[in-house]
Amino acid sequence: MFGSIMKSRAMTIAIVALAFVVFESQAAHAFGWGPNFRYAYHAGTLTEVDDFDDIYISANIFAIGVTLDTAVAMDRVFNYRLELDYEYMKAVVEPEAGGSFDYKLQGLGLNNVFGFGFVRNRAMRVYAGPVVRFGAHKITDGKYDGFEIEFGGGGEIGINFHLGDSTSISTSFGYQALAALEKTDEYDRPYNGGEIEYARLGLNHRVTLGVSVFFRSVGDTFNGY
Repeated sequence: MFGSIMKSRAMTIAIVALAFVVFESQAAHAFGWGPNFRYAYHAGTLTEVDDFDDIYISANIFAIGVTLDTAVAMDRVFNYRLELDYEYMKAVVEPEAGGSFDYKLQGLGLNNVFGFGFVRNRAMRVYAGPVVRFGAHKITDGKYDGFEIEFGGGGEIGINFHLGDSTSISTSFGYQALAALEKTDEYDRPYNGGEIEYARLGLNHRVTLGVSVFFRSVGDTFNGY
């Protein structure tokens, strides 16, 4: 039931964010959209709710998705960027009690970037600004079953390189601090056999690198027409 509620909330957030993009785009008569590819390194500490033992997590994350942006190339200070990704993670877990194990996660990530272009010309746009993120993932491993949700924010800086009047390539670098809730049913744990259910809370840190290709509307050019 909880998973259904979280899926519903994630869908609501995505719809609201998309509506904001549409509103911004209508106001500016310009927008860009296209595929994105992202890598992130993720590390943090989660505390088990029942016994307060810590576990340390590190993960490599690979993501592919779609990005919408309200000002890829036009001479406008503010841009809103929506990044909706499918994410795959392989996490290594080191319990405070010793030992280690790993599991895989898959799910959706939604990044809302509020950018401010401080370099704008016909060749490129350089922007920076805060990010608000929501993520929901399912643990997909034979020994572990459960889910993880995260919410937080950080910052992002990026460069859009303009290739003519309708296409741009964007690179970005960012950092995020994320509050996380994880619930797992674990089977045959290496250091404690049998089935055990755990809930964990904690804080994760993430460094991201991204590349996007934008196909821009007619109005999304430096001179606006």
